[in-house]
Amino acid sequence: MIELIDVDKSFTIHSQNGVMLNVLQGLNLSVDKGECLVLDGPSGMGKSTVLKMIYGNYLANKGQILISPNANLKVDLTTALPRTILDLREKHMAYVSQFLRVVPRVSALDIVIESLTKEKNTTTSVWQDAQEQSKDILSKLNIPMSLWSLPPATFSGGEQQRINIARNLIKEKPILLLDEPTASLDKTNSRIVLELFLKAMDKGAAIIGIFHDQETASVLATKRLDMNQFRKNS
Repeated sequence: MIELIDVDKSFTIHSQNGVMLNVLQGLNLSVDKGECLVLDGPSGMGKSTVLKMIYGNYLANKGQILISPNANLKVDLTTALPRTILDLREKHMAYVSQFLRVVPRVSALDIVIESLTKEKNTTTSVWQDAQEQSKDILSKLNIPMSLWSLPPATFSGGEQQRINIARNLIKEKPILLLDEPTASLDKTNSRIVLELFLKAMDKGAAIIGIFHDQETASVLATKRLDMNQFRKNS
């Protein structure tokens, strides 16, 4: 479902007179249905860069990034049109980052509901169904009902991250990209989130993840990749 072939990535630092920052060289990986690949290595090894290339935020300098969420679709992100990448994100890929970025003053409940309604005609029945599903996942993630009508900017870091997870997991997608999704969570809520990821894998999701918590990484990982071997000397 995800395959990277001989991928290189560098950044040009324009504020430093065009200095080239070399990040990755010759990166190869593959993840199939029901697998979780954990990216290992210290900070600065390009782990988050890999997720951002797969999500289409960064363009690789060389190689192929092949996404095949089903048997009828295969896209090379290095040559895909922007609208194709946006369609892949909307229908097939979820990206849980370390931070919640939302429109200010929108309630937590409405943020989650939007994940289910943006593609559909928002009839009363569609909206009501999305509302019930959103309430259900917020309850599972231990978000108090008293917070549902409030904007997440007022929440703790752990509460914001659980809103982030809720809006990305409420709509089942075959590819999950996880950038330290449990970093700000306590053990109880980490276990709850871990169960959601395991359930997604059982349903056939392909996951690539970065985890600060090695216990979580060990439970989820069906395979691991040491990113040190792809570090390109600057």
